[in-house]
Amino acid sequence: MTKGFGVAVGFLATVAATLVVAASPGSSSPSAKRAIPIPALPAPAAFVSRIDNKFFPLKPGTTFRYRGQQDGKPMTVSVSVTHTTKLIAGIHATVVLDQVFVGGKPEEQTFDWYAQDKRGNV
Repeated sequence: MTKGFGVAVGFLATVAATLVVAASPGSSSPSAKRAIPIPALPAPAAFVSRIDNKFFPLKPGTTFRYRGQQDGKPMTVSVSVTHTTKLIAGIHATVVLDQVFVGGKPEEQTFDWYAQDKRGNV
């Protein structure tokens, strides 16, 4: 299953990965000794409070259900848009509960965070 990540979460993951690579001790390669630039985060003012992208609208209270099969067993993915937001780098992200059930048993549960910029990108 492929999951999308919000713009803010993607930038934060890039920053975190960059910091880990830059802080790794004991590397003898010349490139490891150079400082790796950290990408600039978009300003919180570049984001809107409501995700209304026509391809990925996330209206609080909405639940999407997808059905399929995994290893010959019935699989259901439930994606519930909560009424909760999480502040990430000054950006209010919508919290989404993502649950996967295989053969009627819970297999995975995550909280995902999404934000939309003023141009409509999620």
